[in-house]
Amino acid sequence: IKGAMLERLAAVDARSLAALRVGLAAFVLCELVDRWPLLAALYSDEGILPSSELDPLTRVLSFHAWSGSVLAVRALALAHGVAAMLMLIGWHTGTVTAVTWVLYISMTMRNCGVAYIADRYAHFFLLLAACSPIGATWSLDALSSRRGGEARARVACSTAATFLLRAQIVWIYCDAGWGKALDPEQAWALSSNMPALDTMMLHTPVGRLLRSMLRPVDGVRFLTAFVVFAECWIPPLALFCVLAGAQRLQAACALAMALMHLGIALTMNNAQLLSLVAAVAWAVFIPSSVWDSVRGGAATTNNFSDSKKPAKPQPSKATAPPAKAQGRPGSGALLLPLVCVIVAFNIRQSECDIRDQASVGAGLARISSALLHNRWNVFTTGESHVTWYIAPARLADDSVVDLWAWGAPVRWDVPALAPRAGRWKSFAAVAFAAPDRPSAHSPPTWLEPKKRGDAAVGGDDAAAAPPAQGSVNLWRYLCAEWNGAHAPKQRVRFFKFFLLSADIDLPRLRNATLDLAYGPPRKRLLATYECED
Repeated sequence: IKGAMLERLAAVDARSLAALRVGLAAFVLCELVDRWPLLAALYSDEGILPSSELDPLTRVLSFHAWSGSVLAVRALALAHGVAAMLMLIGWHTGTVTAVTWVLYISMTMRNCGVAYIADRYAHFFLLLAACSPIGATWSLDALSSRRGGEARARVACSTAATFLLRAQIVWIYCDAGWGKALDPEQAWALSSNMPALDTMMLHTPVGRLLRSMLRPVDGVRFLTAFVVFAECWIPPLALFCVLAGAQRLQAACALAMALMHLGIALTMNNAQLLSLVAAVAWAVFIPSSVWDSVRGGAATTNNFSDSKKPAKPQPSKATAPPAKAQGRPGSGALLLPLVCVIVAFNIRQSECDIRDQASVGAGLARISSALLHNRWNVFTTGESHVTWYIAPARLADDSVVDLWAWGAPVRWDVPALAPRAGRWKSFAAVAFAAPDRPSAHSPPTWLEPKKRGDAAVGGDDAAAAPPAQGSVNLWRYLCAEWNGAHAPKQRVRFFKFFLLSADIDLPRLRNATLDLAYGPPRKRLLATYECED
């Protein structure tokens, strides 16, 4: 990066980049641990999306689609974990970070219907990290090439990738913040009848406790409005602090946003990994003065400090210009045109669509969505209701269990904790939008024409239209999952799949403290399925 202003915007302390590297690697490892039990269900031919139903381009470009066996998918996950571990310790850092990014993209392409916003963070920040000198310090690479003690730890890193890392953070929060500010229902406004956080904090014990503590002073209302302010203004302020050299205020901005994500992780459901990667991204705004104070106030060779007077030059090597770490060769030539493509792509805000898995353009849609989708206007309105699934099943011994809850008793009320949340719920939610298409396997037997009126599994509900291929795979997998783990006398004969919803009772909620307030549940029959022998 040339030019004083751009160089100042792009200059990131090598220790901050090392913290980013360690944090991203830790996030990937946590993601792999979280996905490990779901690999067979979500990414193999035994699961809900066999590779034979993917388009030819995806089967070529996604390593996870080369083989549909569970063993191959688990081997790729282990290789992904090894790459992330090597990234964590900084061995051949640029190469293993690129490998980690490629494997992450490959996994997303294999089943993009279960991807969510944390994956989008990984797609962008792993790519930019691979093009940045994230191994300049606190790494095996630095140990093997170190000269002159700790000099490499205090390097000003100014590359196209480090500039884009900061610009990406500012864009994420401005897009998210303005989406909330422009919410037609004004759920994030100070004048809202029911602030968005008042309902979003209902789902965890910490959230309910904090809500009850803030209620006497109407604190949730002010906290909700502060979130919009923080997302819209703190990231641009942090960038201004970089230009002005105000390192203390810059550090305060990074700390404030990290604490906000810690609060999200504690008070909202299934937000821990998203909060982790979002907080880690702010490492690029940690100024040199923070690391120097941790090391006991040692002076830094980075020129962009808060000192009022420059140090007097001394006739020694310490007065030499600070070292500059170099990024990956040619990364600027790759990244800057990519920025233009991303901007053009996101004007139409295209997301991954699983409605036509085998179409000619499906592969291009997956690739472009994984690489280019850069919109962050999520959680832009408050919650007015909650939804959940149940799958009451009649077994061969005439007992009834909930397949969706792995054999728990059937309950129709709002669950305290969703049995299959996160990526499971994502696929179930989007599978019903797929068009009808003949199955690649033997056709299932649908029970709607037979009109089974079994009250224990939902009664005489109106017949549901046969779901599309994605749903057929889901039903088939639920049968195989249960029958493969139980004796023949407990095999599933048939089951129904329901989407349930319940309105959040706002009048009761305004008067409640720790108690949840929901209206009566409504059920919608999505399908009835008879398991194959």
